[in-house]
Amino acid sequence: TTNEFGWFEGKFPIDIPTFPRGEYLVLYTAKFQNNIVENIKPLYVFEVKTDANYRHFTPTADIVKGFWNDNTGNQNDLMYDDLDEVNRDDSDYIHSRKIGGNQDNDTLQVKMSTYAGVTQDHAHQIFYTLRKDAPGGNTIEFIVTLLEGTRQIAQWSYPDVGIDFVLHNESLTREQAESITDYNNLSLEFVAQCTACDELQPNKRQGEISWIHMVV
Repeated sequence: TTNEFGWFEGKFPIDIPTFPRGEYLVLYTAKFQNNIVENIKPLYVFEVKTDANYRHFTPTADIVKGFWNDNTGNQNDLMYDDLDEVNRDDSDYIHSRKIGGNQDNDTLQVKMSTYAGVTQDHAHQIFYTLRKDAPGGNTIEFIVTLLEGTRQIAQWSYPDVGIDFVLHNESLTREQAESITDYNNLSLEFVAQCTACDELQPNKRQGEISWIHMVV
């Protein structure tokens, strides 16, 4: 919507994964007093540079490690640096402890950082890949929470993850994005838990994560 002088202020974010190079048609409506005119104009996208307008957040530190382990990663007892590549890579990943019985959950929290300024008028997208280690056995649920300090910004749940890494892409609502006041204090928390916790060792399963990324 333009201002009182007819100028459009600010930016209009385009979802990068949805708009590859090509020609698109944009419908706009002009209204003055009782007159309304609609028109369609072409929009040409010649090149998409993901580092030009958007800012990439990657894991930069472990805040809470719980019993998570990186022996399927680089084996340095740090979780975040097996998840922080810019381009998704499932060859190195981390896993929770075996979940079942009294050990019915495991929590990981990683700090999310960027090295450039951000603006709230961009789309806020969070990406991560989740799975469990083996078929059958206990059902593994993930609860993922975006935090600013200790304050919850958004939360998502995945009640029954499979045995293949699945990429999840979540977007913040405008209200959620506007509630962020300090982009230097963001983190993502991952809780892997079982919903029906058989304590027998053959039925215990572990949650696994291979990639975490955030684009603003």
